[in-house]
This record gives sequence, structure tokens and C-alpha cells, in this order.
Amino acid sequence: MRALWIVMLAVSIPVGCVAYEPSMLNLTVPSALEPRQGEITIQHRFYGQVNEQPFQTFFGMDLGPNVGLMLRFPIGGGFEIKGGRIRDFKEYVLDLSYAKHLPRVPASGRLDAQYFTFKMDDLTEREGNGFFQAALQTDPLFKMAQPCINLGYDGSNQHMGLGLGLTVQVLQKLSLLGEYYPVLDRDQGTGEEEDAVTGPKNCFAVGIKVQTYGHHFFLMVGNSYAIGTRRLMMGADSNDLYFGFNIQRRLEF
Repeated sequence: MRALWIVMLAVSIPVGCVAYEPSMLNLTVPSALEPRQGEITIQHRFYGQVNEQPFQTFFGMDLGPNVGLMLRFPIGGGFEIKGGRIRDFKEYVLDLSYAKHLPRVPASGRLDAQYFTFKMDDLTEREGNGFFQAALQTDPLFKMAQPCINLGYDGSNQHMGLGLGLTVQVLQKLSLLGEYYPVLDRDQGTGEEEDAVTGPKNCFAVGIKVQTYGHHFFLMVGNSYAIGTRRLMMGADSNDLYFGFNIQRRLEF
């Protein structure tokens, strides 16, 4: 409970800037943080299906959430460090990244090297490995649309992954977002569902983003309650829909 109050206090501290980077539902975007800034991100993905007894389970929210908490800070020269925890599999991540606006190209790029550790399905044995990712996002096209692409390699599953996204600004502080994760080299295992590295369905998510003073608020639905591009690139078990939300807060020091 004390940790929750600390998080809520950090989210409520006023900051002096309104401008904020064009972040997405799940995809990684090139950073726009400057020295003496930081960011806290809270992610909720509810385990209950939106369309299964929606009024009895309040659209699946009564069954509890998968929760992610991330902090990131610039360390100079375009480099950033990020760390956090995800409830599913008791996962911890530590990430070093480099971002830059590409010369003579209306786009920005980012490279990430991440170490993650999680507990196996029986939650007794912990495993660690690396995840490496490249992200590219264009400047606004026609002053309203920004495509984004993530390409990653998961060292734990020895699997390449792809994520595609689009942000469309419909009002000054309201945007529509969509993401799609076509599974590359789908592994169907040996016929046993639990042996498959990737799920039988491609992950997708759609939602809205509302910008306020130093915040981003996201509401979304998608066919996975997983958090992080690494897991979304592995696919989903079905096309059942799950509700989720994000809260991002930029910090000033």
C-alpha cells in the first residue's frame, strides 16, 4: 500500500512542460526526454474478457489485472536507462537505449538492449536473458498521422518479432491508436499447445490517447493481456478482447 501511495504522489507532482513525446499503447517510440526529466508509466491489462458476462464482471475488470510499472531517465548523449516490473511471471526488466532524430530523414530511431528475468510457469525457477530491439517512428505526416515500427529479437525464445503501429491525431489532445504484431516464423511446437513458442493468433490493440498537462492517459482493448513488446510479438492464444489502460507521467527535476 505504501508503494501505491508513492506512485500516486509521483504521478500527481506538477511539472513545467506541456509538450510530450508521441508514445503509443505498447510499442516503443524514440525518446524525447531531455536532461533533468524522467517518466513513470503504469500499465494495466485486465485478465477478464470484455465480452464474457460484461456486466457481471464489469467488462472483465473484476478478475484482476496484469500490472507493469516502469521508470526511465536520460543519462546524456541520447542514451536512456529504464527499469521496472511486470506482474505476470514476476518479471523484471532493465533497459539501455539510444535514440536520435535521423539526419535528412523525417523520422527518429531508437536502439534498445534489455536484460529481463522472470519465473517459469511453476513460479519456482527464475530465468534471465536479453531482448534487443530497433524502433522507427516518422515525424507527423499530413500533420496528423505517425507510423511506428518495432523489430526485436528475444534471446529467451530465440525468436524475431515485429510490431506495427499508427497514431492519428483527431483533436489537439486526442489521438486514435492501433497496433498489430504479425508473428514471424510461427512455431507450432510438437502439437502440444503448451510446447508452442508463439500463440496461434497475432496480437493487436486499438485505443485512444488523451494528453493533459504532463500526462498521457490511454484506454484500449486488445486480444492479449501481456505487457511489453517482447511478449506481444509472441502472439496470443485467441482473439478474445481484454480491456486495459496506461498512465504516463513526465517528471521534472
